[in-house]
Amino acid sequence: TTATPGWALSIAATSGAAATWSDGGTNKYDYNDATTAGCADGTDADTFAGQMTINPSVATITPAAGCTATGVAKGAQTAFIEGTTNAITIATASATAPINCRWNITGLALSQTIPAEQVNATYSLGLTLTIIAQ
Repeated sequence: TTATPGWALSIAATSGAAATWSDGGTNKYDYNDATTAGCADGTDADTFAGQMTINPSVATITPAAGCTATGVAKGAQTAFIEGTTNAITIATASATAPINCRWNITGLALSQTIPAEQVNATYSLGLTLTIIAQ
């Protein structure tokens, strides 16, 4: 509910670029190591391999009743790369987007390269969605 409809929705690791997937103990792997597409540890700050890619372009944007998706655009497939791509744009709205509306964005594709011989465990990585008015 704003007079200016522009906004950007992005996602990033809650704990920042140095975060890793963790089982709560010593088992970890990375989400943002670009070396050989995450299959090997690179020159980033940690000693773990792994890389996550998010593809918002395959998502579905469904406007609420009485609204349209005019001016709302999906982001492009992007991989997290520590220090270079710490956040990924999910969607943006331009000045032509309607005001006082809401949209459901569903069906984003996520993929994660997990290093070979990673210990079998239950891992988690906190991610935060941020929307910024433009």
